[in-house]
Amino acid sequence: MAEDMTAVTESQTMQMIAAAEVWTPLDGDSGIQLAQAIATPGLNAALPAVGETLLGGEGLAGQAWAREIPLLVDRIATEDFANADALLESGITAAAALPMYDHGRVSAVLLLYLRGGVRAAIELWAGRSGQHELGMVCSYYGDLERFGNISPYVNFPMGSGLPGKVWQTGRPQVMEGLAQSSEFLRSTGAENEGLTTGFGLPLIRGLELRGVLLTLDSQVTSAAQVYEVWEPTMAGQAAAMCRRQAASSKESSRFARASEALKLQPGEGLVGQAWASRRPELTNELAIAESGRASVVEADGLSFGLAIPVLIADEVRAVAMLAW
Repeated sequence: MAEDMTAVTESQTMQMIAAAEVWTPLDGDSGIQLAQAIATPGLNAALPAVGETLLGGEGLAGQAWAREIPLLVDRIATEDFANADALLESGITAAAALPMYDHGRVSAVLLLYLRGGVRAAIELWAGRSGQHELGMVCSYYGDLERFGNISPYVNFPMGSGLPGKVWQTGRPQVMEGLAQSSEFLRSTGAENEGLTTGFGLPLIRGLELRGVLLTLDSQVTSAAQVYEVWEPTMAGQAAAMCRRQAASSKESSRFARASEALKLQPGEGLVGQAWASRRPELTNELAIAESGRASVVEADGLSFGLAIPVLIADEVRAVAMLAW
């Protein structure tokens, strides 16, 4: 677990996610405090320091906490970020704030800072009143303008397309080969734009789906180099261990192979930490956090890790892990 911001190598600078933060409620729920943060080179001066607070609905993270809904902005503005000018000068043009729910309250907010000028996308889908389908709420397409033009006109019933599959299963989903996949309903657009991999994360409060966050990677830019989906297995009445159920890796085959037979206990590795804490966990020292996979982490050039638990009816049913 990292509680500061450390630079990474130049080989990792083609990621759409430039920084990530975890904000947690203050005592008395008067606001939120920055608990963990990671960032790529040159961003430290533009970002808040660990321990800083937002009161009420201040900032994008504070708005997501106060309103208890996920938010995505495709343009950094002063109403959402006091340091908007510094972020824009650092190449950050968009951001997403994702509340995590536990026992009827927002237990944390995951804030993602997104680079401009990238060939990757992030979308937020949610249910529409009176309709049994998911529709586009907001999105950020970087340089994928043509793909962005068609997406608002697509809706997803339960089980249909990647957002609908996430909705149906209540689990994170990874989909490769978007241009050739019959399950990806925008495959023609994916082929035209060179999109390759999709990742879907459900945002659930109790039993209610609050939204589905989708990331779409291209051949040249991605939200993460590795996507993994882990699920606890049961032993009697208790969850005994976490096993990997799905994965996609971009030039990180050794890390992927090392995960196949791995069994994680609560608190073990970044996934186990998120399972135990029931909130997102960040690291900029992945080899230390993943001691069981340290050699392959270094061999594949990975430094950053982000693990996000998915709770249904206040039980951790899955953990999504992103690494780059």
